[in-house]
Amino acid sequence: MRRVKGLEKSTIQAQHIRCKTLYHYIVKILGERFEICQAESEAIAYKALRYLDSKLHGERRSNQIIVKAYEPKKGKETARSLTIRLTYCDLSDIEVEERFGKDGARYNRVIRFFEEAFSQGAVLRTTKVAQIAGLTRTVITRIIRHYRVEGVRVWLRGQHSDSFAGCYRDTRALELLFSGVSEEDLLRRLFMGRRMLQNALEELALVGGLLERGLSVQRIGEVSDLPLEKVKEYIGLWKLDKGNRFLPKAEIESDEYIEEYGEAISRASLSRELSRDYDFTPGAARLFFKEIDSLEEEMRGNRLGENQILYYAVREEIGAGHPIADCKLVGVVLTVYNEEERNTHLGESPPNVRKQGTRMLKENRINRLAVEAKQRCGLLSVEDISYLTGLHPATISLILKGLRARGVEPPLRGVQKDMGKGVSHEVKAIEYYLLGYPEDIIAQRLHHGLDQLVIYQKRFRQVMLLREDGYSPTMISILSGISQKKVEDLLRLYEKYKERSEFGRKLSWIRNLGNGEKKCGGGHGSGD
Repeated sequence: MRRVKGLEKSTIQAQHIRCKTLYHYIVKILGERFEICQAESEAIAYKALRYLDSKLHGERRSNQIIVKAYEPKKGKETARSLTIRLTYCDLSDIEVEERFGKDGARYNRVIRFFEEAFSQGAVLRTTKVAQIAGLTRTVITRIIRHYRVEGVRVWLRGQHSDSFAGCYRDTRALELLFSGVSEEDLLRRLFMGRRMLQNALEELALVGGLLERGLSVQRIGEVSDLPLEKVKEYIGLWKLDKGNRFLPKAEIESDEYIEEYGEAISRASLSRELSRDYDFTPGAARLFFKEIDSLEEEMRGNRLGENQILYYAVREEIGAGHPIADCKLVGVVLTVYNEEERNTHLGESPPNVRKQGTRMLKENRINRLAVEAKQRCGLLSVEDISYLTGLHPATISLILKGLRARGVEPPLRGVQKDMGKGVSHEVKAIEYYLLGYPEDIIAQRLHHGLDQLVIYQKRFRQVMLLREDGYSPTMISILSGISQKKVEDLLRLYEKYKERSEFGRKLSWIRNLGNGEKKCGGGHGSGD
C-alpha cells in the first residue's frame, strides 16, 4: 500500500513538471487559441516538437549539456577525448516517473546518457555520469548491472570495444515484445514509457521500410538519423520479425509514411497535415507556425554554458493559490553541475568523509539551482529540484532542514511565498531581526529586498498590537487579513521573545513603527 501511495505522489509531482514543458505550452496554446480538444492538441504538439527538432538538426538543444567523453578503447590504443552533447532532461523522464516513480526516472536518465554518448562515438566513465546525475558511483554501478542483466548494452570507458555485449534498450524492448513478454512487464524491466515503446516500433518500421526499398545500411542511417549500430540491430530484428502483429504494416507499405519519418518534417508537410487531419484554415496554420517559430530560438542551446540548460520556472511575482497549469512561466538558465563540485564528490578520502562530501554536493547543487532561478526572476519548487537533481522530495526536505540549521535558506517557491507546512519565510525574517542580524544580511540570507522586510515588520506589529488588545488568533486573522497559520506562527514568536529583556528594545522599535520613531533604530547593530 505504501508503494502505491508513493507512485501516486510521484505521478502528481511529474504532472507538476509536465506543466512547465514546451510540450504542455503548445498543448495550452492549441486549446486556448485554436479551441482544439485535449487529445488532438497532444497529437499536434508532439508533431510540432518533431518539426522543431528537425529544424535544429545537428545543433545543441537548450535541454542539452556539453561534456567530455572518450573514444571506445581498441586494443592498446590510447583513447582520444571527445566533446559530446547529452540530453539532461527529457519528456521521457516525466513519463517514466509517472509510471515507476523517482527511481525509474533515475534509471532512464542514466541509460540515456550512456546510449547518447555511444551514438556520438564516445564512452563515459561511471564517475562522470555520477557527477552529472548527482548520484553516487554505487548507484550508477547498480543501474549498469540491472540493464546488463536485462540484455541492454552499457558502454564504459576502460573496456575494450569488443567486450560490449547486448543491444540498445529500444532494440531489447522490441525483442521482448516480439518474444511474447507482456508490454507492462517489459516496460517495468527496462524502465520505459508507452510512448517510448511506440517510438521504437516506428523506428523499426521505418528502417524495415527503407530496407525493403533497397537502401544500404549507411543510407538508412543517414535518412533515419539513427546510429549505425542501432540500424544494424533493427535490420536483424526486422528480418526475423517483419510479419509481427505489433508492427504498423499498413503504414510501412506507404511511401508517404517513409517520407514523413525518413526526412526532416518540413513546414509544408506539417501544414498539409494540420489542414487534412485537424481542419486548420490557412490563416490558422500561419498563426500556429508563428507561435511555434517563436519557440525555435528558445530551444537553441548555443548561448548557454557547457553545463547549463534552459528551464521554465514560475515567475517570481506569482503568489500562492494558483494552479501550476495557469501560472506564467519564465525561462531561467540553470547550471546543473559544475567542475568545482568534482573534488568534493569524487575526492579520495575515507568512506565517512566521502559520504559527507556527497551530502555537501547535494546541498551545493540545490542551493545553486534555487539562487540562479531567483536571479532570473523565477522560483523553483521542491518538485522542480527533485526533477533536476533526481533526488526524492523527502531527501530534499532533509537537506533543506540541515541548510536552515546553518542559516542558509535556498529561495524556493514554497518558502518565498509561505506555502506548505514549513516555517514561514516572514517569521524567519522577523526572528533574524530580533536576534540582531543587520537587515542587509537578512535580505541576503532570505533572498528578499529591504522593502519586503519593512512589510514583514509592519505585519508583525499589527499582530502584536492586536494580541496585546486581547484578540484571539482567529479574530486577528480576520481583522488583519493574514492567514491564521501565519498569525499563530507570529504569535509563537512574540510569546518566545516578549518576556526576555534583551529583546525589549527591538520589540519596542517594531511596536512604534509609524509613530515617528526611527524604524531601524539599532537594526544594524548587535541586537542589544
